[in-house]
Amino acid sequence: MDLVSIITPCYHSKPYLSKAIESVLTQNYQSWELLIIADDLADYQSFCQQNSFFDPRLKFLSTEKNGSGPSYARNIGLKAASGNIVALLDSDDYFLPDKLALMVPKVKEYGMASCALAVYLETGAYLRTIGDQVHERGIRSHEYPFINFCSQSMIVWDRNQINLVYDVDVPCLEDLLFVMQCYDLIEEIYHFPQSLHHYCRRQGSLTNSVDTSNKFIETKLKFVDRIKNKTIGINNQGALDTLLKVLEVTFEIDDLLKKGVIEINETALFFDFVEQKFLEKKLLPSF
Repeated sequence: MDLVSIITPCYHSKPYLSKAIESVLTQNYQSWELLIIADDLADYQSFCQQNSFFDPRLKFLSTEKNGSGPSYARNIGLKAASGNIVALLDSDDYFLPDKLALMVPKVKEYGMASCALAVYLETGAYLRTIGDQVHERGIRSHEYPFINFCSQSMIVWDRNQINLVYDVDVPCLEDLLFVMQCYDLIEEIYHFPQSLHHYCRRQGSLTNSVDTSNKFIETKLKFVDRIKNKTIGINNQGALDTLLKVLEVTFEIDDLLKKGVIEINETALFFDFVEQKFLEKKLLPSF
């Protein structure tokens, strides 16, 4: 059984980390290690002991920084990981019990696998599922972000085939950049349309805070500049063209938000408007 190294950066994560840990402990696939990486100088080992998590497969690391960001923390996890198979688990998300058992065989075959995301509010209220509109199959670079247009935090990959690290020079959208870079090394990412991963939409999380809007815009402008200067780290032309299409759509939404034409709230999320634009432009795969 291949060892799966699960990487979980933690930034003020104590209120919800227990659910993430429990979802790993109850996996039907039991060959794993969970790397809990403090990015807030907190003692998560003591927290786990206080909450009766004593499994020796829990490993504790630290960035030795306060808020270095997910890319820096994940790279520390990658450096310390013992397994060739890597899975991401944000500290406010959780796995369904079959996730690793289903995904690992396809990861070994394809190099990387993704799955649909069930999106929940932190109250536990279900919002929607993203990535369930296609059949189970491999997806190429020209399709990927039009299927998984919310988050890439559910990916699992084989480091024997994809030996990349996260770009620490981008403060957000690092997941999308990482996945599109992977298409230089693999042809397809295998996708499961069932929601094997639950994504929590927290008001104060990095991807949903109102204070991060300008940061996302700045990052997207940096992407455009790096694509023009050929320093984006992507050689696959299909992946580059697709990334530019995604950036174009999200800039349109940024403009609508700025003008007050649309408004993001608890149930109308940024990626809902992204999906609407993808539909208008006939970019969404449906098979």
